[in-house]
Amino acid sequence: MSAERTLRRLERHIWELFGWRNRATATLEPWTVRTALGAVHELRIGDRWDHFDLPLRIETTIPEHAVSGSLLELFVEGDALVSFDGRLTGALSPFEREIEVGSARLIAIEVSPNDSFGLIGDHARLVVSRVVVPDT
Repeated sequence: MSAERTLRRLERHIWELFGWRNRATATLEPWTVRTALGAVHELRIGDRWDHFDLPLRIETTIPEHAVSGSLLELFVEGDALVSFDGRLTGALSPFEREIEVGSARLIAIEVSPNDSFGLIGDHARLVVSRVVVPDT
């Protein structure tokens, strides 16, 4: 088994551990990409997005049943500026992958394919995209 394949498998197992902490989980799919030329594409978990022109803006909606106090868990293999309902809310990176949702219904992110060391990656994909309610 290649080292890259082993790392991907271990990454998946790490994200599965969060299931023990979360009371409820809702996957956020699809994400919508609008290119500079106006073309619309859908992204789902596992899809690469690094072939689009940067800066890249991706949007999705939060399900109606998401409750207050829920968290957005998002890992895009890069950095992401996060906006909820049109207001810049925060940033996510390979080290910070959660942000509180509040009462928002629309998520928009601007992404760049930076790795953990700030280097531009060439295999950026949507790894995790969900809203969770932590068990307190």
